[in-house]
Amino acid sequence: MTITLFYSPFCPPARTVLLVAKALKLPVKIEQVDLLSTRYKQCSFKKQHPEKTIPCLKEENHFIWDSHAISDYLLNKYGQRSKLRPKNFIQKAHVQRLIHFESEKLLPLTFNAITPIVFRGKSVISNTLVKSINKTYSMLDRELLNYDWLTGNSPSIADLCCISSLSTLDLIVPVEENSNLFFYMQQFKELPYYQEGNQDGLNIVAGVLLDKIVKSRFGTKVCKNL
Repeated sequence: MTITLFYSPFCPPARTVLLVAKALKLPVKIEQVDLLSTRYKQCSFKKQHPEKTIPCLKEENHFIWDSHAISDYLLNKYGQRSKLRPKNFIQKAHVQRLIHFESEKLLPLTFNAITPIVFRGKSVISNTLVKSINKTYSMLDRELLNYDWLTGNSPSIADLCCISSLSTLDLIVPVEENSNLFFYMQQFKELPYYQEGNQDGLNIVAGVLLDKIVKSRFGTKVCKNL
């Protein structure tokens, strides 16, 4: 079994797939894709994957893209007994609802927040976007009124999908301390696969964002002297 993951830490869905792989203890070969370069679409999978998006997974001669499709594939093939996918039908429905919430709400907000800083030389994001992010935080905070995790008392695939985007947004618009959402995010650090699956990549993103913000506000010459 050789699984190759075309990956970038700047892509939250790619970190989600890595989280799933690490949770299932799968050996994965990481192929780093530099999303900050215009040359990334020239990578080796371009013929098999015409959309050229990250993440993309290769196993044998098969290519799968879209983080939700990849995660579903890995859970179906290697995680039949995994608690990441609840057996209860109601919990399953909530998992699907939150996965769609992540793709339709959280992920677009994340890309809208980091794009101006990383690619357009901005040091702040609009007040409108900040309000939308905080509104989304409030929605998730209410989801956590009765449980430690989004769909119950143990993490599910919905949690792994959401945390990659949430942790990225938190770098730009911090989650309010002592909120349900704050403690929810803190408990991920106790998962044995979280550091390698998400935190290591998140640290890289945090470093680049800080560098971009400092350069935007104070200029390149100042940065070189820091």
